[in-house]
Amino acid sequence: MVGAFMQWEYKLVALGFIVDATVPHQRKKHEQILNDLGREGWEAVAYAAQSDTVLLKRPAKHAADGKTIRQRR
Repeated sequence: MVGAFMQWEYKLVALGFIVDATVPHQRKKHEQILNDLGREGWEAVAYAAQSDTVLLKRPAKHAADGKTIRQRR
């Protein structure tokens, strides 16, 4: 379809606020959080080391039927 484009929804996750830096196995806990979000369809697209924040995106879903915009076409 000409002119069709993908719509995305975005989420910022501040890992440093979720898991304190003093917690043992902090990296493993961060990986678990990101893997759980990945199973929900989120994909990490950027990371800011200074704030320990990850930008994620996934295809936007239409509220009425739960299908992504692309699936509806």
